[in-house]
Formats: sequence, C-alpha cells, structure tokens
Amino acid sequence: RFLQEAQLAASLTNDHIVTIYQVGEVDDTLFIVMELLRGESLETRLARDASLSLAESLRIAREVAEGLAAAAEAAWPRQMVATSFLMNCIVS
Repeated sequence: RFLQEAQLAASLTNDHIVTIYQVGEVDDTLFIVMELLRGESLETRLARDASLSLAESLRIAREVAEGLAAAAEAAWPRQMVATSFLMNCIVS
C-alpha cells in the first residue's frame, strides 16, 4: 500500500505539494525521496508565535486550499493528507 500511495503522490505536481522524486524498496526497506523544504511546519510556527498577521493567515489558508484542491482533483485518498505535514515555507 505504501508504494501505491507514494507513486500516486509522485504523479502530482503542484507548487503547494512536496515533489516526490522516487519511491521504492531496498532489502525489505521501503523508501521515499522527496524535495527538501526550507522552513518549518505550521505546527512549529504556531507554537513559536501563535499570533499570525491577517496577511500571513490568508496566505497560508490560500496555499493550503490550493494544495488540497490539487490533491482532490488527482483523487488522492483522504488519509494521504495530514495537517502535521503542513509547512510554512520560507520563500526567498
């Protein structure tokens, strides 16, 4: 099941969903190779400073909604989307 879901995730390209480069199994160990993100999880960001500006809150909400819409269009299983995976990425 891991390999099937990872391959499905790898088939989706969107600015608000992490890019998966490779999935596989070596010596009975499953692996996934994905894009390295710079930043912190949304959970960590909120723990550090629970008060976000309106502009920051709206940016995050828009980006999450765009990623979820792309996942829904690709018919991703709901269990593949976890709030703990939300990243507040630093864009330079």
